[in-house]
Formats: sequence, C-alpha cells, structure tokens
Amino acid sequence: MNEKWEIYNGTVSEWNNFIYNNNSQYRQLYEWGESKKKLGWHILRVVKKKNDKILICAQINIKKKILFTICYIPGGIVGDLKFFDKGFFKIIKDLFNSKFIYIRADFVKLKSESDKKSLENCNWSKPYYKMNNEIYISVDLSKSNQEILKDAKQKWRYHYKKSLSQELICELQENPNADYIVKVNEELSRRNNVRNIYQSREINSWIDSLKDKLLVTTIFNKKKEILGVRSSVVVDKVAWHNFSGVNQKGRDTLAGYQLLFFMFDVCRSKGIKKINLGEL
Repeated sequence: MNEKWEIYNGTVSEWNNFIYNNNSQYRQLYEWGESKKKLGWHILRVVKKKNDKILICAQINIKKKILFTICYIPGGIVGDLKFFDKGFFKIIKDLFNSKFIYIRADFVKLKSESDKKSLENCNWSKPYYKMNNEIYISVDLSKSNQEILKDAKQKWRYHYKKSLSQELICELQENPNADYIVKVNEELSRRNNVRNIYQSREINSWIDSLKDKLLVTTIFNKKKEILGVRSSVVVDKVAWHNFSGVNQKGRDTLAGYQLLFFMFDVCRSKGIKKINLGEL
C-alpha cells in the first residue's frame, strides 16, 4: 500500500466528520485536542489518506521527556485498522527526534478480531494494567423515560420515584460554571480519599474549547444549594459521559436519579439519539 502517514493539515469539520462517521468517542474530537493543548500537551494529529479522503487517523497527546516521547491516544485510533502499520511509529519518532517512544491507546472498543490482529502485527500488545473493561452502558433515547425505567432494576426504580418527592431543581447550564464541577468533585475526592483531578483550569479548558458540544446539567435544592452535576460531550447524534457526581446533600436527596433523566430530556431536545453513560 502506497499511502503514508502524514501530519493532518485539513479543516476542523473534515476531522470531526470522520470521527462522526466512524462512531468514535469524544476524546478524538478536534476540540478535545485543543482543550488538552491549553493544559500543556502537544497535540499531534496524523492521518493516512487516499484521493484526499481520510482512511485512518489518530489525535495523540504528547509530552517529550529528554530521550523519551510519551504518547497517549484517548479513544484509540479511528478508522479501519487494516490501514494501520509501523509507519505510525516512525512518523512520531521522526517528528520528535526521539530514540524511544512510549505509546498507550485507550480504545473504547475494538470492533473485531481482525482489528486486534492488525495491532498485533505491528507489535502492539495489551498492557498489564487496563484503563477500562471495554463494557459501557448505552441508552437509546428514542425510548421514553418510562420505557427506560421499565428496563431498570426494581431497586433503581424505587430510588428514582423516591427522589421525585424531593423539591429539586434541574438546570441546563447555558454558560457553564467550572466551580460547580470542582466543588462537587472536591467533596467526592475527600469522601473517597482519592486525588481530585478536576481543577478549574481543566474544566475551563473544556468550556472554552468544546463550546456547545459540552452539555452541563446541574441539580439544586430549594435553597439553591448545588447537589450534583452531570456533563456530556456531543459527537454528532451521540452524547458521551464526561463527568457526574453528587455531594452528600445530593446523596441524601437521591438527586442523581432525577439529574440523569433530566440529561436524557436535554439530549432529546437537541436531537441526540443515544447517550453513552460510561464504563460499567
């Protein structure tokens, strides 16, 4: 095959349309790369083309460490993996003049055994530590909320109905406020004794770069105290889970149940057909 890997120099819409048409995840959107660039990552977009049409592509987050180049491909390589070859590694080495490169790809899901074989043929191997189990919850939004509830476990339905007895207010944040996510996640981090990875700088990079592709919904009590936040990123007609959390007051009022169905309603109002709720 004569096609070679090259640095992408096309438009934002051309890149995103390829992501849409290949059912890829939001972290391969052009705007997501721009949000990471604001946080200090070098963003490299590489493609293989034939007759000016993209065959396969990858948006790579890169940091250089002296002789090493560390690469992360969130969401994995996009397109038909039969076009993947060792030239992918060569273009990175040549561009960064690196003796060693470490590449990790977080594939949402490999579609077939032939995909896995294509990667193995290029000496790509599975890591000992997996970042996800490749099992995700997806909800068909052509179903009504009542139809979705029928498919839920009895305990889940019970908690949802109990949450409706609370005086709670759900809102779509037209101008998202990073503080809501930061405050909720700070409490979650303290409660679970884990590092708080969501700081204002990162959230604001999402807001600035993703714009209307980022949906942020919030839930408050009648005192207007924040109880929880849920955000999704829109890729064409699919919404992908980005963040969700409730604080202790939110847990006490079962606020997360109402907030989830409110997000369903928001997505439907924007013509979104499916929502991916993240890893199971």
